[in-house]
Amino acid sequence: MTHLILPLSTYHIMTDFGPRIGVGNNGDFTTTTDDCADRAVDFEGNPWRAFRMDFLPACNTLIRCAEVTTQISAILARRANRGAVE
Repeated sequence: MTHLILPLSTYHIMTDFGPRIGVGNNGDFTTTTDDCADRAVDFEGNPWRAFRMDFLPACNTLIRCAEVTTQISAILARRANRGAVE
């Protein structure tokens, strides 16, 4: 079996799609906050939460998982303000 090398950090967005689908995400993980923010936009109107998972590359061990919803929301707010000025 081949050894999968994970990125140092991955970002995941979770949301509640409703009673028929349940809680999940809208795709694979991403490795940047900007891509994570792009995915959050897809949940227009649904509550969502963002998480960052950090791995130790030598053995693919999860060393930290933290909620980064506030950080991703700040990116979206900056984008909205930038669009309002243009």
